Amino acid sequence: MKSEYLQKLKSVLSDTSFEWFSDHISLTHENNFEVGHLMPVKFSEENVVKISKKATEIASLTDKPFLLENITYYYPIPGQSMKEENFISEILEHADCGMLLDINNLYINSKNHNYDPIEFISKIPVDRVVEIHIAGGSFKHGMLVDTHANSVSIEVWDLFDEVCRRVPFNSVIIERDSNLNKLDDLIDEVNIAKQIMKKNGVYKNKIRKRL
Repeated sequence: MKSEYLQKLKSVLSDTSFEWFSDHISLTHENNFEVGHLMPVKFSEENVVKISKKATEIASLTDKPFLLENITYYYPIPGQSMKEENFISEILEHADCGMLLDINNLYINSKNHNYDPIEFISKIPVDRVVEIHIAGGSFKHGMLVDTHANSVSIEVWDLFDEVCRRVPFNSVIIERDSNLNKLDDLIDEVNIAKQIMKKNGVYKNKIRKRL
């Protein structure tokens, strides 16, 4: 990892008040070439070691928790030797860091790659989940895409309901990057999230201590 990047990140962290910080489990550059997007990485033991080392370096910059987030991927990378849930679990354990669980990303991957998202959740260390992301995707080119452009689907709300029963998280963010014409629609989604959390007895106005 570039020392210049670590120095700049440390400076930002030193000047900012926060409870935790996060980044995605993804590839953003290779051999000095900037990809310009969050690309998936191969699920392998080799990458468990590489990513765990980088996550440990980043986490050492501050005494606040560092989280890693699951992303969407639209094609299987050749040569993979692990399932995503096992891959993520090993990284979290090796790096001793928390997780940002993006429920929309999980749902999209489960549909595009035909697996059970509940089984995925049962395989990850849920006690390490600190933050939840919820968003709406789009159907493009014959698959679901993580666009953050639409309302949260019923299926994602149902998955969030299940997560509330299984995962002791701290906070929830509803993401929307475009189609922001009606603020009331976003407020309605915030209220839906609150209702689901209250129903499951997990809604709180303060952050629980963890890590």
